[in-house]
Amino acid sequence: MLKQEIYPPTLSILEEKNLITDAVDFALDHGLLIKQKDTGNIIHAPFSLFPSPVSRQAFQNTVDIHTTLNKLFFKLSRDDIFIRKVMKSVIGVDNFMEKLFNIYTTVFDHDTNTQTISLGLNRSDYMLHSSENGLVPLQVEFNTISCGLVTLSSKVTELHQFVHKNDEEILKNLPTCNSIEGVPKGISAAHRLFNSKYLKNEESVVLMVVQPNEWNMFDQRGIEFKLLNKYGIKMMRKSLTEIFNEGKIADGNLVIDNKIISVVYFRAGYCPNDYPTEDEWTARLMMEKSSAVKSPDIAYHLVGLKKFQQILSCPNILKKYLTDPLELEKVRKTFTGLYPLDESEEGLAAYEMALNHPEKYVLKPQREGGGNNFYGNDIPLVLNKLSAAERRCFILMDLITPPTLQNLMVREGKISRQDVQSELGIFGVWLSDGEEVLINEECGHLLRTKKSTSTEGGVSKGISVIDSPYLV
Repeated sequence: MLKQEIYPPTLSILEEKNLITDAVDFALDHGLLIKQKDTGNIIHAPFSLFPSPVSRQAFQNTVDIHTTLNKLFFKLSRDDIFIRKVMKSVIGVDNFMEKLFNIYTTVFDHDTNTQTISLGLNRSDYMLHSSENGLVPLQVEFNTISCGLVTLSSKVTELHQFVHKNDEEILKNLPTCNSIEGVPKGISAAHRLFNSKYLKNEESVVLMVVQPNEWNMFDQRGIEFKLLNKYGIKMMRKSLTEIFNEGKIADGNLVIDNKIISVVYFRAGYCPNDYPTEDEWTARLMMEKSSAVKSPDIAYHLVGLKKFQQILSCPNILKKYLTDPLELEKVRKTFTGLYPLDESEEGLAAYEMALNHPEKYVLKPQREGGGNNFYGNDIPLVLNKLSAAERRCFILMDLITPPTLQNLMVREGKISRQDVQSELGIFGVWLSDGEEVLINEECGHLLRTKKSTSTEGGVSKGISVIDSPYLV
């Protein structure tokens, strides 16, 4: 347990100044950086000055379950009948989802991609919920595309180790974060596998699909540097527009700048703004048709949608994919209440629940990237504007209320003590070739901490800071 009665401890003016100076200097020296969207200036990423307390048992449970989730979502991504059945509920009323699904059907109905290598770089996000059995982790979502902060989460752990190097209690309860090792390891393994199967003497490179002027480019650069320095693999960064203008398919391979692409690592392509014209959609289809290993491929991208998360919570669905009773029960325990908003009896009941008690729920559309959900009194306002068909594009989820603690938040060199809540993410890597599983690993964590009064939690939106778990 924590030694201090007040955590984080009250600091004198001098202690606070020294800690902030050490922390900001460490951030600037070690690449814990972001780019401001409005000015383009390079500043330190927002972080907590102290690691935040997290239940040791709950943390370990999320770590232990992740290889099962890796396996589960791979199996989902290879169930064509299931994907088509679920997608029927959102196509026709959600143009963005329909375009993604059209790419899926184009590729799989016409056998334009025979790639058997699957690379999953994912993150499962949780909040802790108070129950009779103590704090239990409940899943917020499972991310299959552009799982960010891989590099910066590792660096914040290093920052806390440095700043609190004289505090044995913190150091011994601060888990190591190896996300910066795991993700490049998965990419490099897929790269080598691609080369051994498809190429002889030709040189191939990894492609990272990015948004222009992305705020967390330093997080991405960390992966790029690790690939080159540790594995000797070169990476190029291109936007979807650049891929349309510069890319082509030659002998089944994706070729850009006269280089064959071995792995496509998506850090963009998950929201409508990434596709301002049809050119970007053409680029996405070209990549899917190619022999390159995609992380994620279009099927793996689709099963990360909120609708799939809701369907998985239905009775007996999970049994199809997880046959081990122990694995099945562990996954089920992480599910909170998830409800459809379609025209079914259950969907109509959920619609009434949301209108009558909106404070108990979160309304979620099929979107990624943060800032898309609706809470409290906004829920009836949104639902009353939607037709019955349009409601199918949303799911309803029980509101998870994690414990409120205190921490010191550092943003742009300024510190503030605030009541906060945290969201824990566990990174994972999956690599398989056909039915052969080559890598199935948990690879580090991400803790994002925000003001307790905030409903959203995006670091990029100036709400959350990057944190480390202090296991108690």
